[in-house]
Amino acid sequence: YLGLAQLYVEESRFDSALEGKKFQAGKFELVRILFFSATKNINLTILQLADKADELRKIDELIGIGVRTENDKNELLELAEKIYIPLAFKLGIYILKDEFEDRAFEHSKKREYERLSALISEHRNERMRDVNNFVRAIEARLAEEGINAKIYVREKRISSIYNKILRKHVQLGLIYDIY
Repeated sequence: YLGLAQLYVEESRFDSALEGKKFQAGKFELVRILFFSATKNINLTILQLADKADELRKIDELIGIGVRTENDKNELLELAEKIYIPLAFKLGIYILKDEFEDRAFEHSKKREYERLSALISEHRNERMRDVNNFVRAIEARLAEEGINAKIYVREKRISSIYNKILRKHVQLGLIYDIY
């Protein structure tokens, strides 16, 4: 891990070179190429993505203590949408891709995020109860047939729900695959 930490310190010069610069849409591909060429180790690329996801998660706190500005936040959101999300997707790191998408949605469309989050939370317990009852019934039926199976349930990400509402032109109540 010490070698990886040293690489991270060395490669943070890449972040310094980008800091404060405004990119036009055509330059994002160049930044993506630079991002890969600047790293000597895929683990470092993953570490940098995770670091940026963490920074985005904490950006409002960083602004509050004066470490970052609103301009930094806007640049980070732009980089997340243009570089980090596609990069995490191409690397198959869906947990980071999902994190970037949700945080970008939360910060860029705050009113829609809060409204949708409140609506989803309002009925979360009863939906989870219904889903869990359904899952237990399926698992019991499978066990009767001699099939040992465990079914996992996850909640659809809020940014994904929002995109589906826009894409399908429907209200939240007509989206049934939240779990």
